Amino acid sequence: MSETSPKRWANILLRLRRPIMLAPMAFLSTSKLVAAASNAGILGMHGAGGLSAEALASDIDNIRQRLSDETFPFGVNLMSTTVTAQYLEATASKERTRRAVVHVEPWYSSHVGAESNVHDVARGAQTACTTASLTSTFSACIDVILDKKVPVLSVIFGTLPRETVEALQRNGTVVVGTATCVDEALVLEELGFDAVVAQGAEAGGHRGSFLDHATLVGTMSLIPQIADSVSIPVIAAGGISDGRGVAAAMCLGASAAAMGTAFIPCEESEASPQQIQGVLGATETDTIVTDIFTGRRARVLANTLSDTYEATLDHGGTAAARHRVLAQADNIAPFPLQAALMGPVKASGDASVSAVYCGQSARLVRERQPIQRIIDDIGMYLDALLK
Repeated sequence: MSETSPKRWANILLRLRRPIMLAPMAFLSTSKLVAAASNAGILGMHGAGGLSAEALASDIDNIRQRLSDETFPFGVNLMSTTVTAQYLEATASKERTRRAVVHVEPWYSSHVGAESNVHDVARGAQTACTTASLTSTFSACIDVILDKKVPVLSVIFGTLPRETVEALQRNGTVVVGTATCVDEALVLEELGFDAVVAQGAEAGGHRGSFLDHATLVGTMSLIPQIADSVSIPVIAAGGISDGRGVAAAMCLGASAAAMGTAFIPCEESEASPQQIQGVLGATETDTIVTDIFTGRRARVLANTLSDTYEATLDHGGTAAARHRVLAQADNIAPFPLQAALMGPVKASGDASVSAVYCGQSARLVRERQPIQRIIDDIGMYLDALLK
């Protein structure tokens, strides 16, 4: 670990009014929301997973144009390809995709129509989603981060080579990893990452696991264990939706807290109506962790599709569950092929078949309001604790 890693992250925190990060949610943490978060005094993070290098460059320019002060920090999150490549290169990948098509096809008939054929989608996805193409896109996105001198880069689903971490740091970028267990945090520290997001089981969206994909450690348990095991700063994530959560995270050893679900319904959000209404109406028992929507585990609101699809899966014990999590079930294609197969179904706009990402503290989010008001309310709570 570089001796300056904590200082690099501390320099970001010093430029924030509150120690909060907008969780980088793909297709939800848009340029508009990221800039609004940074303008409100927290770290706006752009969920860039699935974007081309060209689209990423355009989004970064858009964020900068929206900032009320060019010195406000922001960041970008990318999906590491280190583990994804293992999925795609597995000998059973094509067979699993073939069987996934059989299970997804009825949903095309009921929700997509004749304009899209699941077999054509599968062939196109298998041609486009190769290890070579994903690696090439990821490398091009890293080049964009370097060229644009993005203040913060975070990664999920894996790691970065040490030489890439060091090149980013030399260029002025703070590099943050994601861990769902202590062993993952130790790997990130060894590779020279500046900070680590400790993602608890309560978090909405994709699980950031890259060593043990069945890991579901709660945030309150995870934060202090990671904080005690590494010397780089820890950022807490999972189930944090108000000032109490932020304060608790910092008491447990976190330097900052990442929040996602709480910001999905804010007035600056460009989330779909079903995503916003889903969060506003959700309770702590309405979510499940499943890989049926993308081939990677994610916490979403349970719905008709998830209930039906999950019923076809093998839940016969811990070993079976672990294999299913690794996208090795007969009827789930590996990430991102499953995501491509499910794309047209989710695009139908029907909440009963869409992936509505949501954390377990959604009951704390009950109205649409400006992001600045959300941050101010949290700030008032934190200030009161210090008096």
